[in-house]
Amino acid sequence: MVKLIRLTTENDNNFNCNMDSDIVVGEGAQIALQNLTFQTIFNGLDIGANQGVISFNIDRDVYTPANSRTIGTLEPKIYDSENYETFFPAMENALNDTLTLNSGYAGVGVAPTKYETTGQYHVGGVNEDDVVSPADKKSIFFRLSPIIHPQVIGEIGRLFNPQEPDPADPNSQYPKYNGLDSLFAINEDEDDAPMLELMGGANGAQDILTYGGYTKTGGIASSADLDSVLYPVSENVSWCKGSSIFWARVGSLSTVITAKGAEGFAIGLSKTALGSLAVAGTVLEQTERDFEIRCYRRTDNYQFIIPGMANTPADSVPPVAPNSADITGAGSGNINNNDIIMIEKSGVNIIGSVITSAGGGTKNTLFTYEIPIADRGKNLYPYMYICGAQGAASGQFFEGTMVNWVGLTVDPYEVEELEDEPDFKSSLYDQHLAPQYGNQWGNKVDGRVTALDYSAADIKDKAPQFDEAFYYPRVFEPGNLDPVLTIDKEILRFMGFSRPQFNGTGTIDLIPTYDGFSFGFMFIPTSDFQVTTSDNYVVVLDSQPVLSYDGSLTQGREINNPVAAKTGKRMNIIATIPDNDNESGLVEFNAREIVYIDLDNSFKQNISNLRLRVLTKQLQPLNTSGISVMTLLLKDTKKE
Repeated sequence: MVKLIRLTTENDNNFNCNMDSDIVVGEGAQIALQNLTFQTIFNGLDIGANQGVISFNIDRDVYTPANSRTIGTLEPKIYDSENYETFFPAMENALNDTLTLNSGYAGVGVAPTKYETTGQYHVGGVNEDDVVSPADKKSIFFRLSPIIHPQVIGEIGRLFNPQEPDPADPNSQYPKYNGLDSLFAINEDEDDAPMLELMGGANGAQDILTYGGYTKTGGIASSADLDSVLYPVSENVSWCKGSSIFWARVGSLSTVITAKGAEGFAIGLSKTALGSLAVAGTVLEQTERDFEIRCYRRTDNYQFIIPGMANTPADSVPPVAPNSADITGAGSGNINNNDIIMIEKSGVNIIGSVITSAGGGTKNTLFTYEIPIADRGKNLYPYMYICGAQGAASGQFFEGTMVNWVGLTVDPYEVEELEDEPDFKSSLYDQHLAPQYGNQWGNKVDGRVTALDYSAADIKDKAPQFDEAFYYPRVFEPGNLDPVLTIDKEILRFMGFSRPQFNGTGTIDLIPTYDGFSFGFMFIPTSDFQVTTSDNYVVVLDSQPVLSYDGSLTQGREINNPVAAKTGKRMNIIATIPDNDNESGLVEFNAREIVYIDLDNSFKQNISNLRLRVLTKQLQPLNTSGISVMTLLLKDTKKE
C-alpha cells in the first residue's frame, strides 16, 4: 500500500505539518520523494558604512599594537544577483589596499616599528585544475613578490642566457638583452641590435647585479628619441598590485651641454602593455608614459608624470635637484651616496620620490597619486629608458648616463599565465619570483645583492625597511610570517565561509595555515559561491529516522585543511536533487524513477507530524521565495 502526502511552505525551506489524524505505517515502511518545486533566493550582501573595513597585520606575534595593522576598505554597497560579480575584484582591491610601505620609519638610527613586505592578494580559484582551491571556491590568497632584477630568474639565481657561453670570454655567460625566460626585454634598432646593454665589472654577474649595469649600447649617441627601452615581454608581466616598488640608483648623469631632453633616463609605469616595442625600431610613445620619474643632467631637476598631466614631465613643488649623480671613486664602486629614484604603491597611493644622503638623509616626495576606485586592480607595466650615451669610460664605469641598479616587483599571479605562452619554458611563480631556498631576500636580488647593502646609512634610513625573515621559506623557518586578517563575518559568509565561527555579527580574525605554500598563505571557504545557492540539494526528514548516511563532512577546519579526510555519519536523507545549468533559481524536480528509502521502524508506527528541510550541497539552510511544494510517497512493505 502506498500513501501520498503533499506538503507546502512559504518563504522557507522547512516543510512542517501536523496531521489531524495519524498516518499508520507498518514495520519496515519506506519513503520516497516524488516531486519538489521551490524558488531560491540569492543571498546578497549589504555592506554598511563600517562593515567594509578590512585590517591586516603582517606578523601578529611581533607587531602587536593596534596601529601596526593596516587598513583597506570596501565602499558601502549592496551586492545582489545583478552585480555580484563586481564584489570579488572590489574585495581583492580592498585586500591589496591593506598592504602598505613606509609605515615603519621612526627616524635616523631608530629601529622601525614595523617592517614592510612586498606582496599581493588574490580572490578566486587559481585555476580549474587546482586541487587546493577549485575555481568555484572564492578563496583568499596572499603571495610575496620579492624585488627582482628585470632580467634575473630568481629560482636558479642567474641571468638567463639565450646563447652558449664563449670559453674565451668569462663575461659572455651574462647576456646583454632578451633572454628566453626573462620577464623583461630590451628593444632593438632596425638592424636588430639591442639598444641597451647590461654592464658588468671585473666580477661579472656579481657586478651586474650589484651595480645594476644598464647603459645605452656603446656607440649610440644621446638622443631625445625614446628608442632604448627596457619593457615587459608579455601583458602577463605587470607591476605588483599590492605593496610594490620600482626603483633605480642614479649611477651617473652627464655634465655635457647636450640638449636636456637628450640626456638622462627614466623609470615609469604604463597603462599600455607595450608589446609594440618588440618590433625593431619602435619607440616608446608619449601617450604610453602614465607614471614616470625622469632624470636629465646633473644640474637639472628631477621631473615626474602622473595621469592628468598630458603625459608630459614637470617639476615637483618644490623642485628637487640631484644630490649625488656621478661616479666618484670610479673603479672602486663607490656609488653608495648616489640618489635612488623610487615609485611605490602603498595602500591606495602611488608615490614617486628621490632618496638622497643630503642633510643626513632625505626622502623627497615628487608626487602622491591616489588611485581612483575605478582604476584599482588594473595592470600597470614597468619600463625604463635611457636617452644619454655612455660617454668616456672611467674604470668599470662610464662618465655619461648609467643606471647602477634596477629592482622591481611584479604581479605574482599573472606571471603564472606565462606557462601557456610557447616561448617560455620556465614561467611559473616558483621559477621566477620565489626566493631561493636558504638565501636571504627582502631587498635582495638573486639572494645575494641588495640596493640598500650598497647604500649610505642615511639612504637606508629613508628607504622602506624590509624584514628579510619574511622571505625565508617556511619549510626552513616555520615561525616566520604569522599574519592576521580581520574581516566582517557577513562578508565572509557571502563568500562561502559557512562554519559556525562565521555566524553572528562583527568581525573575525583569520589565522592562515600554509599547507606547503612557502611564500604566502591562503584561506579557502567551506562552500562554493553560486548565484543559485547550489547545484545540488539535499532533502532531509527530521521527524523520523531513515537508513541513510552522509560522508561529506571534513575533519578539522575546512578553510585551512580542505583536503582532510571525510567523516561519514547517519543522516536522514531521503533524496538528493541535481540542478544543472539553472541560473534562475527555480528548481522543478520530478523523479524519473521512484526510489524508496527505508524508515528505521521495526514495528508498526503512527505518524502524527512530518518535518522536512531542503539544504544546499554544503548542508546549509536554503532561502526560498513564494510557495514551495513537496510530494512524498509512503510505502508499506508488510501488512499493517
